[in-house]
Amino acid sequence: MINEERVYLMTQLSQYEKEQEKLISISRYSRRDYIGIALIGNFFLITIAYALLLALVVAANLAYVIKNLYDFNYMAVGALILIGYILLLSIYSGIVYIYRSMKYKKAQNSVHRYTEGLQALVNLYKKEEMIKNSEEEM
Repeated sequence: MINEERVYLMTQLSQYEKEQEKLISISRYSRRDYIGIALIGNFFLITIAYALLLALVVAANLAYVIKNLYDFNYMAVGALILIGYILLLSIYSGIVYIYRSMKYKKAQNSVHRYTEGLQALVNLYKKEEMIKNSEEEM
C-alpha cells in the first residue's frame, strides 16, 4: 500500500534537492572554510585587478611618466600605491566577508529544514516497519 504522506514528503525533498543544490553544497563546508576560501579568492582577484588598474593608469599617462621619470619621488608614489592597494583590499574583503557570512547562514537555515524533512521521512519508515512487524507477530 502506498503511503501518501511519505510520497508527498519524498517529492518535496526531491524538489528541494533540485532547486537548492548550491545551498546544499555550501552547507558541506564549515563556516570558517567557506569564508576563508572566498577571502583567498578575493585576495587574488583584487591583486590582479589592482595591477591591471595601475597598468591602465600608467599607460594612460605614459607621456607624463616618461617625461618625469627622473623627477618622481618613488618612495611617495610607492607608498601611495601600497596604501591604495591595502585600502581597496580591506574594503572589498570586508564586503566579501559579510556577504559570504550571510550566504552561509542562509544555506545552513535552509538545509536545517531539509534535514528535518529527512528525519520526518525516516520516522515514517520506522513507523511503517513497526506496524509491519507487529502485524507479522500476530
